[in-house]
Amino acid sequence: MEEFSAQTAAITPDQVSVRDYRWMRKCDVFVPVLPLLPDRTLHRTDATHVELGWATAMGRPVVLITTQPFVESASHLLKGLHRIGAVHAIDFDEFTDSPGLLVTAVLEATRQQREAVGARISA
Repeated sequence: MEEFSAQTAAITPDQVSVRDYRWMRKCDVFVPVLPLLPDRTLHRTDATHVELGWATAMGRPVVLITTQPFVESASHLLKGLHRIGAVHAIDFDEFTDSPGLLVTAVLEATRQQREAVGARISA
């Protein structure tokens, strides 16, 4: 969440950007959580939206946990991200009731890479 940067005064913005970009380059799948605020609007987080851009630009699969269908306050770019990237959305309430949905979605999102590794082929 955005409060994280406020709690890490010892880390500079340059360090956070480089660290998080490095993490994105190393990850197999990106799993952001975008909850709703009490007024039922999407919790907007600049950092997560930047990371969503990085993930799709790098071809990383995304398993997004948020209310489905997207609430009106979600941006058009977020709503249409699945058209340019491997984005699978899990409904926030369904995930809360059945956390195993995340495991299933991550396994499906990484199936092709896992099969390529098993066959010793570059994905």
